[in-house]
Amino acid sequence: MAGPQTEELYDDVSASVLRALSGFLMSVALIVPLGLGVGWCAQLRNLLKQFTEICQNTASLAVLPDLHPVSGHSRALKITM
Repeated sequence: MAGPQTEELYDDVSASVLRALSGFLMSVALIVPLGLGVGWCAQLRNLLKQFTEICQNTASLAVLPDLHPVSGHSRALKITM
């Protein structure tokens, strides 16, 4: 039974997988080099320590109003969250 609903389902699933994969790849591209830098450089570790402690105690939904003006109502907001 291949019909319009099946094609729409494939489109929706592929868009969701693409969104999740792009978010993962962006996080790896940003965080892995940053993590290596923090591990090797004590100055960078001390610089980012306060920021990481603040972020550790902040719920992700509390950050949503701050991200909204930057990314708007687009897919970028969904990928960021």
